[in-house]
Order: sequence, then C-alpha cells, then structure tokens
Amino acid sequence: MIKFDTKISDDSYSVAVASMAEQVLEDLLETLGNIDPSEVQIEGLRKIEFEREGRMKRILDLASIFYDPGVSTTSIRIAMKELKDKDLVIANMRMAGYKKMSPGPDDSNFFVELPKPTASDLGSFENQIKITQNSAISKMGKVNFDAASRMKAAVNSEFIEPRVTMLARKQIEKISDETYRHIKVFCMIRRQALVGGSMRLTEDDEMVTYRRMKDEIYSFVHEKLGK
Repeated sequence: MIKFDTKISDDSYSVAVASMAEQVLEDLLETLGNIDPSEVQIEGLRKIEFEREGRMKRILDLASIFYDPGVSTTSIRIAMKELKDKDLVIANMRMAGYKKMSPGPDDSNFFVELPKPTASDLGSFENQIKITQNSAISKMGKVNFDAASRMKAAVNSEFIEPRVTMLARKQIEKISDETYRHIKVFCMIRRQALVGGSMRLTEDDEMVTYRRMKDEIYSFVHEKLGK
C-alpha cells in the first residue's frame, strides 16, 4: 500500500494527515474493486418486464437470481420459484438479449451467460469511476481543511509557533499533491480494466495519469484492480 514520508516535517499535524491520506487511498482501492461490471448487467436483467396472466411481471417475481463472482464473473444462476414458469422466463430473457443458457443442477435451475457490456454499460462504468474519484478527492480536501483549521487555532492560542506551521503546511501540501495523483492513477487503472479499448483520453491530465500507471509503485493496484 502507499505510504507517505514526513521528511519535511514530522509534526503531529503532518503525521495525522499522512495517516488519513493513506486511509483515503485504502478506502478508494476497496470501493473501486467493488465496481463490478456484472452488477450493471444483472440490474438490467432484474428490470425485464413481461405479461403473465394479464399482469406485468419481472424476473424476480418468478425466480431468484444468484451471482457469485468467486465462482464466475460471466454467468449467473436462475432458480425458478415454480417450474411451470420456466419456459416463460427463458423466452423473455432471450428477447432481452440473454441468449446463452445452460442447464443447472436440477430442472428448477439454469445458468445464463452475461452478454458483453453495451455502450451504455461502459458509460455507466466510467460514470461510477468518476463519481468515486471525485468523492476521494473531496475526502482528501476535507482532511486538508481540518488540518489547516487546527493549526490556525493552535497558532492563535500560541500553542505552536508560526515557523512550525510553515513547515507543516509544506509537508501537508506535498502529501496532498501525491494523494491526488494516486487517486487519479488508481481510478485510471480500474477504468482501463473495465472499459478497455473503448476508453478515450481527451484531457492532457488524463494522458499524464495514463503514463503514470506504468510506475512500479502501482504494481499492487494493477494486481487488485486490473482485472
């Protein structure tokens, strides 16, 4: 995991900011890892509507959907509540684009292979990553604001000298700049893993971030998110 040094100043404010910055990155790594492309497609499956005996129904009214990424990230298991509805469910799933199916452990169960992500799915992945990136940046901004407020109060109360806060501000600024850079690289790695060749870089900042992905320091991020 990313660790920050406090060579400029090892005051309590800088040490606290370094620790909180590391936590922001740990939380970001976990959140990005939880953006599962299959969930978007499964959500679309849940919304399939069709008519049965004069009433509109959804898949979940007639069956349960089981998704276990530990077993497979490309297929799901459908468990029918009543076997008599199986043909109806299969027919409507096929019409919705879920065409590849295989038998399950018994007649009430069958497996469905998830189709490749659509352009809409890819856009959803990118949007989730953008929201996650902005949230992490906002969290780090709050860490900086809180540290600055505490230092200002300490100076006003004459608990510390202005000279100490000057070094602390330099140290905190360095930690913050590095954290913002790491946040963008983490998100770019996950973005590439989910969107792949459909990813389009339009900003200079994105190009710089993309090149930084190759740095050795991010090898553990590729291992965690690059899949």
